[in-house]
Amino acid sequence: MGAGEVNNALDVASIARDFERVRRGYDPGAVDHHLALLTSQVKVLLESRAHADPDESLDLVLKATRRSVDEALHDARERAEAIVASAREESELLKAEAAERCLALDAEGRERYTEMGRLTDSRLEQLARLDSQIADRQQVLRATAGDLERLAASLNEPAPAAVRSVAAMGSADKEIVLPAQPGSDR
Repeated sequence: MGAGEVNNALDVASIARDFERVRRGYDPGAVDHHLALLTSQVKVLLESRAHADPDESLDLVLKATRRSVDEALHDARERAEAIVASAREESELLKAEAAERCLALDAEGRERYTEMGRLTDSRLEQLARLDSQIADRQQVLRATAGDLERLAASLNEPAPAAVRSVAAMGSADKEIVLPAQPGSDR
């Protein structure tokens, strides 16, 4: 495309004739002004390129490339920072959720431990009551055996061996063992 063709393509009047006027869209005056500004900038660029030596053109291309690379690096850094910030936020959320779960599990464990303590205490109380009942019954048996032994002595008859055995027990720690009765299967 030659310089004349470029100038014709950039003529604001010819560009403006290509667009229809409609009720919606941008302000036609503002569009015309913007197109005129772009046209003048492109013309200046074309003129500078026509008069520029190849080294200057190369220098312009290098500067534009550097600018483009710098912008790309800047954008990449911003995206990387955003990714890191997002990862940190997610990490903090995960830590908070984990801490919350740990606290819930700890509370549940403590609750279960307390319940096991209550159950253990309850069972120990039951065992103590049973032990007390057994001791009371042993004491009643000893007293009854003593009474029977005294009764037998008052009748001048020897007390049966079972009664003597119970009466001879001195403490609740001893187990009561009754001797086998004549004619029984034991």
